Amino acid sequence: MWQYQISSPNPSTRYIQVSFKANVNSDSTLVKLPKWRPGRYELGNFAKNVRDFIITDEHNNSVQFEKIDSHSWMVNTISCNEITITFNYYANQLDAGACFTDADFLYVNPVHCMPYLDGLLHTECVLTIDVDVAWEIACGLKPLSKNVLHAATYHDLVDSPFIASASMHHDSFEVDGIKFHLWFQGQVNPDFDRIKKDFIAYTKKQLEVMHTFPVAEYHYLILITPYRFYHGVEHTTSTVLALGPGYSLMKPEFYKELLGVASHELF
Repeated sequence: MWQYQISSPNPSTRYIQVSFKANVNSDSTLVKLPKWRPGRYELGNFAKNVRDFIITDEHNNSVQFEKIDSHSWMVNTISCNEITITFNYYANQLDAGACFTDADFLYVNPVHCMPYLDGLLHTECVLTIDVDVAWEIACGLKPLSKNVLHAATYHDLVDSPFIASASMHHDSFEVDGIKFHLWFQGQVNPDFDRIKKDFIAYTKKQLEVMHTFPVAEYHYLILITPYRFYHGVEHTTSTVLALGPGYSLMKPEFYKELLGVASHELF
């Protein structure tokens, strides 16, 4: 099992802290960051945002490594049973496919900043999100406790963005026994009665077309920006929508855009 931890102790710097712990059983171990993006069909250079990259063993001794390309590190693990990798990741891109931190919330697409051991992508993963106990966490992963999430494989982990915040607006609805969560982060006053009525309508129509749905719960993670913005990225158990400005959410033109992108990403 791989263990990950994310925190944002100094959000004004826009850096988040990442820790990755894994067992190793060979003389050398290839560690990578992804270059792919779930829901976006393009290469990403996420490793460019990494700084202060450190590797230690189970005794907290430094471990030698060499960066061999833009997103890969060859680690000397000849005398290690376990390694822990820690680094800071620059999170200052507020859209539907990246990472962002400030004093009010933490938003992470794990594919940007969660390393893996080459060839072992089906490993079970546990993610601890180190935030204030008063903050809620919106994510499609299964919670083991309030701030600890479980992923059956690394693929599931990096296909599961999350928002952590004390100021999210939340509601939910059900269609055909499937629970759909609505999470709004930002300066906005959503009319949940109207939103749920319209989301239920298009969800019923989509289920009539598709006949089945792949998961038992689904999360709309909606980031509201103070400026004009429109972006959406789909995932297996969720979608991230970035829209703005928040004061226009329930106005006809903007509300139509919300329905359009939400329906599109669900489909």
